[in-house]
Amino acid sequence: MKSATFFSVCSLLLAAMLLWAVTLPQAQAQSGQERVNREAAHHAIMNDPRFCSYGYNPNCQSGGGEISDADQRHMAMAFSPSTGHWGSSSVTYPVRGSSGSEKALERAQNEAVAVYQCGQGGRVRDCTLGFSEEAFVMSAVIGLGADGRYQLFADKPRDDGISRLSRGLRINLGGLRRDKRETYQVLLDRCREVAQECRVVMRSWVGQGSPISVINTQDAYGAVYMDEADNSKVFAAASHATPQQAEASARALCQAGGGQQCSRWYGFANMCTAVAVGQARGESIHVGAEGMSRAQVAQSALQQCNDRGAGQCRVLLASCSMECDPGQMGCDLPRPHKN
Repeated sequence: MKSATFFSVCSLLLAAMLLWAVTLPQAQAQSGQERVNREAAHHAIMNDPRFCSYGYNPNCQSGGGEISDADQRHMAMAFSPSTGHWGSSSVTYPVRGSSGSEKALERAQNEAVAVYQCGQGGRVRDCTLGFSEEAFVMSAVIGLGADGRYQLFADKPRDDGISRLSRGLRINLGGLRRDKRETYQVLLDRCREVAQECRVVMRSWVGQGSPISVINTQDAYGAVYMDEADNSKVFAAASHATPQQAEASARALCQAGGGQQCSRWYGFANMCTAVAVGQARGESIHVGAEGMSRAQVAQSALQQCNDRGAGQCRVLLASCSMECDPGQMGCDLPRPHKN
C-alpha cells in the first residue's frame, strides 16, 4: 500500500516536471517575442520620418541632420497684460514641402490655441499673442510693471553655428561661446530694465510647458519703502539683481507716488512679501508676511491684521522677488531671506 502511494506521488512529481519543461520554453518564447515586438515598435517610432525629419523625438536614432531645419515647427505664446496668465502651443508641419498657405493655416490655428490656453476657458479675456515664430526651443519671462500691468519677453535661442551643431549632436556646446548666458538670462536683463518684477515662465522644448532641466537661478532682491509722512503709502520693487538696485527702484517708486519722507522698511530676496494695514485705537497697524506665493502671503498679511484686532484691514501690496516661478518644475531657487 505504501509503495502504491509512493508511486503515485512520484508520478505526480514527474508529470509536473514534464509540464514545466514543456511550458517554460513556450512562456520564454512568448515573453521574448513580446519584447522583440516592443523593441520593433519602439524602433519604428524612433525612425519614423514624421518624427525624425522634424526632430519631434529628441532621441531619434537616425541622422539628426534634419533637426536643424527649424522652419518645420511653429510655436506661439499668448499672455494676459492684466493677470499675467499665459498659454503656449506648438505645431509640427505634417509634410515636408508643405505649401506656404498650408503653413500659414497651421500657424494661425496654433496661435488661436495659444490664446485659448491663456484664456483658461474664457475666464481671462485680454489674452494677446506675444510670441509667434518657427522654432524648436524658446524661453519666456513675464514682467510686472509699476502700473500693475504685465509684459511678456520671449525669444528663441540664437541661430548660429554653435547652436546648429548643438542641435545636430544633441550636446550642449554653449560653453564655447564668449557670452555663456542662456536666452532666459538675457530676457531677465531686458525685463529688469522696465519692470518691477520678472520671472522665468518657460525654458523648454516645443510643446512642453515646463522647463526640461533645472534652472539654477541667482538671488533676486526686493525692497519695501514707506513714506513716514503718510504711512498709507508703501511701495515695493522686486526681482532685481542686487539689493542696491531694488532699494533704488523702491525709493523712486515712493517718490513718484508722492512720498515726502521715503525710507527703507525692509529688504527681501527669493520670496514673496505682502503688507496689510488696518486701524486700531485711532492708529494705523502695518503687518508684513512672507512666503512663496503672492496670493498666500496677501491672505496671510490680511489675516494677521485682523487677528491683531484692527479694523478695515486691506492689503497695500503683494510683491515677489524670484527669478523663476517655484510652481514650475525645474526651478532651483536660492535661499529666501528678509533683512
